[in-house]
Amino acid sequence: MNISVRMTAGEFAAQVNGEMSDPGLASLEICGFQTLEAAGEQDLSFVSDTKHARKALESKARILTVPRDVKLEGKPLIRVQQVWKAVLKAMELFHSLPESEPEIHPAAVISPDAVLGANLSVGPGAVIESGAEIGDNCIIAAFCYIGIGTKIGSNCLLHPRVTIMRDCIIGNRVILHPGAVIGSDGFKYEVIDGLPTKIPQVGRVIIEDDAEIGANTCIDRAFLTETRIGRGCKLDNLIQIGHNVQLGPYCLMAAQVGIAGSTRLGMGCILGGQVGVRDNITLGDGVMVAAQSGLSKDIPPGKQVFGTPAVEIKEYIRREANLRHLPELIERMKEKTPESGG
Repeated sequence: MNISVRMTAGEFAAQVNGEMSDPGLASLEICGFQTLEAAGEQDLSFVSDTKHARKALESKARILTVPRDVKLEGKPLIRVQQVWKAVLKAMELFHSLPESEPEIHPAAVISPDAVLGANLSVGPGAVIESGAEIGDNCIIAAFCYIGIGTKIGSNCLLHPRVTIMRDCIIGNRVILHPGAVIGSDGFKYEVIDGLPTKIPQVGRVIIEDDAEIGANTCIDRAFLTETRIGRGCKLDNLIQIGHNVQLGPYCLMAAQVGIAGSTRLGMGCILGGQVGVRDNITLGDGVMVAAQSGLSKDIPPGKQVFGTPAVEIKEYIRREANLRHLPELIERMKEKTPESGG
């Protein structure tokens, strides 16, 4: 938290193109940004929608940022068009990390023929191998590993212990969280002479611009070509992406999703936690998969599915409703079925 920041409500409203509920409140001073429950008497907070109205009325926050259609009697408000855009600005102002000068730590190990961009920070214990290229304004935190020939764009953030194996390509403004492993071997074995035999994975991983990869998520390199994570994809922690998988732009995945090899996802797919997707199938653009579902076949664009094997949500609800009546139906059938003779 940036404790040195103090500003008036009017100054913040101007930065987010907001409108004060009472212009006379513009001089109120705010010095922090918190949730409704945690906010103190000098803090700014926010209400994302009307279902949080009760919490907002009970909050001690000095002033609230709200959507333009939200009304909270007796509360000082800053009305905005997009609340979450205003939240990002508040985070930037009140919770930004202190800036530090870029430096390459003397305990980092960097190959002489690695190509390093300007304003680069490299933490202690980081290893950058031969032929690697890193763009401008990147932060490579402690104990990261960047393999031979890997290329990283500009303004990327690699948190501690990120591993990027050889020949991978990382775009611009990519964030890799602690423990992420990019370019590990794909799990490919074939039976040869009666035994499971490893098939080498000599392809690569490509992560496009503005993607974010969660902690301890693993993305396997391709068999011969590439595993690709599309522009703007957001992957949560503990996700497994198999070899040759292709994710379209702006896919979202919650924790513990597993996608088997050579599966393709279209643009804007959303997968809930612990979803499992078999190999060699295709999910069309905009497919939404509810948590803990299992997918075994192609899903057309725009469908919302649930269950194992996954079906359209309306079909799943209909089946569940019928199952509730199953015990009753069984009893009725027993009553109507005559006992067999000895």
